[in-house]
Parts: sequence; structure tokens; C-alpha cells
Amino acid sequence: MFVVGVLLAAFGAGAGRFGVARFPDPVTCPTSADIQTATNITAGAISTAKTALGTQALGNMTPIGHGIGRMIGTTASSFGYFESGAASLQFNRRWLVLMSDGAQNCSPPIPSDFFGTGSTSFQGKKVVVITVGFGDPGASTYAPDHTLLTNIETASGASGQFLDAGKVTNNRLLNTIITAAVRDKSTATVDFGKGTSTGMITSMLA
Repeated sequence: MFVVGVLLAAFGAGAGRFGVARFPDPVTCPTSADIQTATNITAGAISTAKTALGTQALGNMTPIGHGIGRMIGTTASSFGYFESGAASLQFNRRWLVLMSDGAQNCSPPIPSDFFGTGSTSFQGKKVVVITVGFGDPGASTYAPDHTLLTNIETASGASGQFLDAGKVTNNRLLNTIITAAVRDKSTATVDFGKGTSTGMITSMLA
């Protein structure tokens, strides 16, 4: 799942936009689907997104690339949940939070299609990625691929970061986002503990 854009109620109404998507949708793969399309941050929109999170059926594949494509667009002229205007590209802080085990197993596209500096890349669209990795890297079966998640955030530029969900405590995820966006850790108020991706997203929207 993704949490996209300059998000969280901590920013306050009128201070940005957010959206939430899933990959895959409940039916087929490779696919992705909207949970909350990109919209202005308001109490109503946040409430709607939280309610929608509680109704999601599990998928059985992990088309990370398809989810990325939904969020940032797959062509030079498409920007997914992000605004496409020149002013937005130049001045807005554009963040994508990707929560996954990193086990890309359903294509196309693949995450590396968005690497580099071209017009369809994270950097070309001025999107910085924070990846949150779930699963035990030492597992003998269904091991996650935290290396891929690290490569994804690295490809988005120097401000990208990888966080291990099993170690995200003491507001670290929220701090990471807010600090990167407004350089003020004192505004973080949510303890994510070691919850699930849905639970963490719900906390972020609280």
C-alpha cells in the first residue's frame, strides 16, 4: 500500500494533498486500485480514507511497479496522484510512502522502470520515496526483499529513506515524513509501534 503526497492530519487542513492506493486490487494482477484518490487534506477526507482501509480484501501478489505507476504515472505527461504543473514540480514537497515486503512478483511494470533521471522516473517527476519494509529478512520461506525497497528509495534521490517496519517505534515514520517536509520533529505525536501496514497508515491519518 501507498500513502502519497504531502499528507497527514498533522500538516493541517489546506496544507497539502494526500492519497492512498493498494497493489494489487482484490481480483487480478498486475493491478492497483485507489483507496483514496488524491485530494486536499481535510478531516472528512481523512475519515473517508480510514473507513476505506478497513474494507480492503487481501491480494495474493505484489505488483509494486504497477502501484508506483498508479501513484506517479507511467508516461512523461501523466503524474498519477501528483500535480503536474510547473510550479508544483518546482516548489511542492512531493512524497510517496511505499509499504511492502518488497517481493515484486507480478509485472509489468517493474520498480526499476522508474529509476534514473528521465521524464518517467521518480527524480524526473520530483517524487521522493520513503519505503517501509515488512517481513523478516531471515525467513526461510516468503522472505521479504528489503534490498529492492532500499534501491527504490535510493533511486528517488538523496532524501529517500528505508525504514524496517519491525523497528519503526517512537514516532520514527511520522518523524521521518514531517522532518523531511517541515524540518520540525516536535510536531510528531503518533507511536506506530510494530503494527501492520494498514494499521500504520490508519495511525498516520489519525
